[in-house]
Order: sequence, then C-alpha cells, then structure tokens
Amino acid sequence: KSTSGIEHIITDGDQVTFNFLTDRCLEDIHRDCYYKKLRSQLQSKYGDKMGKPMMYRFSVKKEKSHGSPMKIWELKPFGGHTNTVPTIGVNTHWVNIKTSNDHGNNNVISVDYDMPAGVWNDYVIKTLQSPNDDGYVIVALNGKVIFEWYGKTSYAHRFANQFWIGPYICCGYPANEPNHKLVYKNITPKYVH
Repeated sequence: KSTSGIEHIITDGDQVTFNFLTDRCLEDIHRDCYYKKLRSQLQSKYGDKMGKPMMYRFSVKKEKSHGSPMKIWELKPFGGHTNTVPTIGVNTHWVNIKTSNDHGNNNVISVDYDMPAGVWNDYVIKTLQSPNDDGYVIVALNGKVIFEWYGKTSYAHRFANQFWIGPYICCGYPANEPNHKLVYKNITPKYVH
C-alpha cells in the first residue's frame, strides 16, 4: 500500500527500497490522504496468532536525517475490514506498544531513542503478544536494548499478527515535507521455541 504509488517500492534480492514521495497522495478506500497520512508499506503475507513467542529481525537504512518522524515497522492484528490498530510500532524516534484497540493515546507505553541516518541499523524485536500479564516486548537496536516491557502487550483479538515494513507518517505533516528513501534487508520473522 502506498500513497506515493506502489511502483516506487523496489525489490532487489533480499533488499527492498522505499522511495517515499511526499509531493503526491494517491487516495484509497481508507482515505489516507483525507486524514493527512502518507504511507509506503508492505505487509507480511502470513501471520501468527497471539500466545507464541516471536522474534522479528530487520535492517534499515534511512538515507538522511530529515523531515517528520515516521513509523518504520509495526505489528498489527490484521482482520481484513475490521478496524484494528498496531500493537507494536517502531518509529525513527520512539518505540511504543498499544494495549487497546482505540486510536487515541490510552494504554500506550512509549520510549524515545534516535535512529542514526545513512548507516545500516539492525533491529531485533522479541515479543509474546498477550492481553494478559504474561506478555513481553523487547526491542534491540544494533545490539543494545532500547525498549523493554513485561505485562499486557495486546488487546484481545482473534486475528493473525502481521508485520508491516516501510515508512508511514501519521497524521498530518508539513506542506514542505521532504521525500524520503529507506532501504530494508534481512527481514525475518521467527517462532521462538
């Protein structure tokens, strides 16, 4: 899904390049343009239900450190046309988890950090998605833990958790928002035994 045009998402072997163009907005049924959202994302084809320990790995390089903060990875209960919100979000400036299915800031746990631009950044996300106290989310960047939470990590739902990669700016951005280029590689979900 891309408000820049899906043709600007380029795959090459194990790398995916997102040329995130902000001087246009292609509308879709979710009305991203109307709600002042820009996105250029790919989602995993399959997902896993809650209650399994999972580990996700990816490396990302943002060409420059400029413009609005943007989401670069998220885990979302995907229920087709059912309105679900992401339970984990990795942004260029913060990591957060959300334990309710509302679009406000209720039940959000967030930690700030800085993602260096122009270099490869290696992320490892370990999680047990759970609406109970047995859940956890641990996010490491370049071998250093930047976010750690134990307890409720999701709201109750019956859907598969699918991860999304690619830049996403929500909701609202300046008129002079620059274009962005992000490259991803080594994108790996794994069940942890």
